[in-house]
Amino acid sequence: MNNICISCNKRNLEFLDDYKYELNKDINFLGKMKIYECQDCKLVFSYPMPKIFKLEEFYKKVYRSLSRHHYYSDFDKKFSYLFDINLEYISYLTANIDFNNIKYILDFGAGLGNIGYALKKKFNHLELFCIESDENCLSTLKERGYKNIKKIEDANCKFDLVISLHVLEHLTNLEFFNKITKFIKKDGYFFF
Repeated sequence: MNNICISCNKRNLEFLDDYKYELNKDINFLGKMKIYECQDCKLVFSYPMPKIFKLEEFYKKVYRSLSRHHYYSDFDKKFSYLFDINLEYISYLTANIDFNNIKYILDFGAGLGNIGYALKKKFNHLELFCIESDENCLSTLKERGYKNIKKIEDANCKFDLVISLHVLEHLTNLEFFNKITKFIKKDGYFFF
């Protein structure tokens, strides 16, 4: 290991544990990772990071496949936006943001796009964009009115609101969070 934090670049790391795989065969995609915590910034991360092409294949084809923990059933695809956690997010957002002044929403790592979909049901003027590579989610996102872009640079607008929930733990670096600020309007919001 290079003993450097992926966030703050300090060398004050503590080994916590070996990575626990959902299925042993996941090691073919993710490699033999260990979990470290930076004692300076407190970020916990795995090392070594999986090879990008293996990770992309894992998230596109395996992560939400049938019999996996994160599989979306037909029920989930229709009604998960009504689950309590999603309603709590919606309640928080609508209590703190005037959605009459919001037009463009980007959901990075959207999954099924529950938050944007629920918001659009109430505020039909919203335009929904997402960056999602999981093939198990794409048809639902399209049905829910999302335009899927491959990368943030493909956006033809600046966003009033960027949503990124339950994504941080899936990233191999934090570069996206630095890049996203260029695509949020000056008075925009980032909910993660």
